[in-house]
Amino acid sequence: MSYAIDLIAKNFSIIGPERKKIMLDIIHTYSSSSEPLDILGVGYALFYSGAKYRSSAIEYLERFLNKPADISQYKMISLWGIYSDLAILYEKEYIYDKAIYYLEKCIKENNGSNPADYTRIGDILVKINLHDAENYYLSLLSDNTYDKFKYQFEYALNDVRGKIKRGYVYKPRPRKV
Repeated sequence: MSYAIDLIAKNFSIIGPERKKIMLDIIHTYSSSSEPLDILGVGYALFYSGAKYRSSAIEYLERFLNKPADISQYKMISLWGIYSDLAILYEKEYIYDKAIYYLEKCIKENNGSNPADYTRIGDILVKINLHDAENYYLSLLSDNTYDKFKYQFEYALNDVRGKIKRGYVYKPRPRKV
């Protein structure tokens, strides 16, 4: 049996208008399926289809997480990747608490081995409050657990402090209607 996720995996490297057509075909064909691998495939088809489909992509990816299936045969898809993509979607929707929630799940999933998961949280905190971001990096740097990421966290902290010094204020892009 072929699932929507199989089509995503098969067509992953296609870009441009052809990719959009394939993704829309997947959405149309599989969106009413209750099979977890179809739900995941539709979630990724929506994810790859652009801003207009973000909220639906979130819905489908979270539906998959609520009723997961084995994805180990798909080399390009992992639980960490799903959490990371949900963080991307929520951040782009300006729902920062949910983006941070999924980045924390990324950290737990990979046992804290990826410094980018931490700096992505810091980047989101910059958008919310620069001093919160500064305190976040200070707390990471004061914990010996994160010594292996000291360089990355010091660099990010210096960037935040530079923004504080310059009076930086995050301004989200206006939403297209």
